[in-house]
Amino acid sequence: MRTLSTAAWTGPAGDALYAVLIYLLIALVLPARPRVLVAGLALAGCLAVELLQLTGLSADLGALWPPLRLVLGTTFGFADLVAYAGGVALAYATDRLLGVGFSRAARTP
Repeated sequence: MRTLSTAAWTGPAGDALYAVLIYLLIALVLPARPRVLVAGLALAGCLAVELLQLTGLSADLGALWPPLRLVLGTTFGFADLVAYAGGVALAYATDRLLGVGFSRAARTP
C-alpha cells in the first residue's frame, strides 16, 4: 500500500490487508473450522506479531534479513492493533456474507 501513495491512509490500509491475509492463511490451513475461530486465531496472530515489536526482537531480525521486516514489522503502534481488528472483521464479514468460506464442513448439519 505504501508504494502506491504517501497518504496517511496507506499505513492503516496495509495493516488491515495484512490481517486479511492472516485470516485467509488460517482459513486455508484449518478448512473445517468455524469462521469465528479462524477470525479469533487471525486476530491473536496479528496481536502477537505487534506485541513482539515491543521486545525489539522483530527489528533485530529484520536487520538480519530485511524481508522479515514485511512480516514482523519493526515498531509497535496502537493504531496497528485497531487496523488489524478492522481487517479481521472485514474478512470475517465478507466470508459470512458471501458464504464461500473455507469452513464449509463446519456449516453443514
